Amino acid sequence: MYKFGKSMLIISCAVTLLYSQTDIPGGNVNGFWNIAGSPYLIQGDITIPLSSALSIEPGVEVQFLGNYSLRVRGHLEAVGSESDSIRFTKADSGPGWDGIRFIDAPDGSIMSYCIIEEGNASGSYPDNRGGAIYIEETNPLFTHCSIRNNTASFGGGVYAVACSPVILYTVFQGNTASNYGGAVDLLGANAVIENCTFYSNDAAAGGAISIDLGTPLIRSCNITGTLGTCGIYFQENSSANLTHCDFFGNAEYNFLSYVPAGLGDIVLQNANGDSCDIFYNIYLDPLFTDPAAGNFRLSGNSPCIDAGSPDSEMDPDGTIADIGAFSYLQTGDCFLPGDLNLDGSLDVLDVVLAVNCILQAGDCSCADLDENGNVNILDVVMMISIILI
Repeated sequence: MYKFGKSMLIISCAVTLLYSQTDIPGGNVNGFWNIAGSPYLIQGDITIPLSSALSIEPGVEVQFLGNYSLRVRGHLEAVGSESDSIRFTKADSGPGWDGIRFIDAPDGSIMSYCIIEEGNASGSYPDNRGGAIYIEETNPLFTHCSIRNNTASFGGGVYAVACSPVILYTVFQGNTASNYGGAVDLLGANAVIENCTFYSNDAAAGGAISIDLGTPLIRSCNITGTLGTCGIYFQENSSANLTHCDFFGNAEYNFLSYVPAGLGDIVLQNANGDSCDIFYNIYLDPLFTDPAAGNFRLSGNSPCIDAGSPDSEMDPDGTIADIGAFSYLQTGDCFLPGDLNLDGSLDVLDVVLAVNCILQAGDCSCADLDENGNVNILDVVMMISIILI
């Protein structure tokens, strides 16, 4: 009887941990949200006050139980990992939540390896701007994020005004705006948008990006499959340093309205020998691995390989930057055998990638640990053994 009772206690504790959750009422928040308390269920508008900070660890899920927002006036540090992202989403089948809103906060907030989805910015100004992210007079950093399936009147994914945010290695997919900027709407914002992938975003003007005032830097980005009228919409008195990007399959036009001179005019060839404009933008199919399944990694014959800006950070394999959010590991440049995701270490995610690569008959040369010219289950066993040592 004692053993039975002890077993039931263990099972009960395990179930409690498995189904743990934390209710967050409306009001101020700070401190540390960890995986043990996930999911965090948001029951009203919450705010990180000035001089306060909220840190969120990998694997945490934040679910909004209505059209509520997270307002950042202090410091937000939401840093996930490639194998364990942080997810911000709605909790039910309703219209969505009201996004993360950075307003007049000190610089230094960061969101890395985060999924921000199903936001719905509605109502009157400014609440109808920025379905996933709203930024005003502060300069946060976003890197290796996925901003998808959000909606707003302006800036379905991101709306930025009077600020200079930095957005790197981020995928924008399926975002919608009824007016400007399906993925991103910039108003007087000198943003840096680099090595990002835009796919199947929609708006009346600028399905991917709308620019009004300001001179953002947009380079080494993939802008593909945009719906609406055009990929990028330039409003009056706007400009952009738009270089080394790839535009393909975008609605009726790649660019509209006050388009900078020379943009889109094919007059040169880039270092790969592909036709480009004077800003080294190309207009070719990026040859994603499987965009319908959300896999925007480049296939081995993609024209985006080594076609990014030489001023962008070099790829982990030591070659010139590729265009888009994901770099392509070039055959023979495997510096750490088994490190398929090029993060500098061998871990469980590399094992998963190796198995998927074998099943899909992809280029798995970096996983050939026994160096016999073939990648198979024996290499996977060796990877696991190395990780466990």
